[in-house]
Amino acid sequence: MLIALYLDNSPFKDIDVRGIGREPLGINGTAFAALVLIHYLTKMYVDIRFILLSPYRCFLDNNKVQNIIVRDAKDAAQKAKESLVDILIINKYDIIKAHKTILELKLPTITWGENFYYKQEADLITNNEYVRANVFVGRQQYDRYIDDMVSLKSTFIYNIMPSEYLPLRAPTCGGGGGGGVVAYMGALVPAKGFHILASVWRDVLKEMPDAKLKVLGSHRLYDRDAVLGRYGLAEKEYEERFIPHLLNNNGKLLDSVRFYGVVGKEKYEILKNAAVGIPNPSGISETFCYCAVEMQAMGVPVVSIADYGLLDTIKNRKTGLLYKGNIHEFKQKIVKLLKDKELNNKLGFNGRRFVRENFSAEKLVPQWYRLLQDVLNNRRPQFIWPRDQYFKHKKWKKLIVRFLYNCKIIKYMSGLTYETCEY
Repeated sequence: MLIALYLDNSPFKDIDVRGIGREPLGINGTAFAALVLIHYLTKMYVDIRFILLSPYRCFLDNNKVQNIIVRDAKDAAQKAKESLVDILIINKYDIIKAHKTILELKLPTITWGENFYYKQEADLITNNEYVRANVFVGRQQYDRYIDDMVSLKSTFIYNIMPSEYLPLRAPTCGGGGGGGVVAYMGALVPAKGFHILASVWRDVLKEMPDAKLKVLGSHRLYDRDAVLGRYGLAEKEYEERFIPHLLNNNGKLLDSVRFYGVVGKEKYEILKNAAVGIPNPSGISETFCYCAVEMQAMGVPVVSIADYGLLDTIKNRKTGLLYKGNIHEFKQKIVKLLKDKELNNKLGFNGRRFVRENFSAEKLVPQWYRLLQDVLNNRRPQFIWPRDQYFKHKKWKKLIVRFLYNCKIIKYMSGLTYETCEY
């Protein structure tokens, strides 16, 4: 089976990605998920070969993968057809540029959505007969669209987290005493919520005066050429939003805070000594959250918000602590894990097992392989009924709409009138 995957690698065109599946690369989650999928599908199934279509040369240490340079998603669809591929995989937002070409070429296609969907994208996916399947990356993301027609050709498959190369957290770092390392990991952009952590940091220090905040990531995780603010951390407007919380009376950065920028292997030395991990405390943009999964895979308990994809990737009071939106509660949960060594170590241990059982290649790659077989045979994904969080984002109402559609009481579902995120 020959599969083509289009990946816009312009944000990381200068990064060597040959270590995918074996070491961290310092690239964004969407690109990481795509490259990991290619790595494990070709490794686990002898009949799978890939063509990686990208605007810039992308070297992979894999003789079952051919890299072809393309201009954009439309050109990628054309090159895929010329290469006689069986299936093309593209990101959901690329359907806007590629949908006419896919239709004209009669090219079986899978769309894959790491972000929330706009109505135009969902409608194009729904109405293009050659888009045979749409893949969400989490149950909560999938549930969000069950009252829209796009759900009729949709399923969800969690992102793969290769954890065999990850070191485990040092057992002496699990809370207790008057300090401990709090590690934030993610881009410094509004949607990733670092400003929320910054706003409570002084309050954390009041209770844990020896605590340290180590920040892994910057705006450049998504745009290597971005123009940053005075401190070189984020775009000027956003940097000015969070940096005042982290300065002393002399306008200098607090001694307890250190920014590391975009990091590769060195981030594991920091996380190995972390007492608490903080992935996106706003949750706004999260359909999955690789940072949460990676921290838990190392045995670091996490604190974040009880919403969006974080409900899939963090188990409250089992692998981490989730707050419901009150920042005072957020601060309290950080302090609790810094103080309570027994709870800290328990959640950390549970996190490692949780990741192995739910996000491993052994569990998820067969799901992708079955989907590819279904697409080849023009079989639509089966509907998956929600099983929790019925009162989040009016899921109960969406279920009623879906029930009415299944009973043929209504003929059309249009739950996705628009999609927006406010930061």
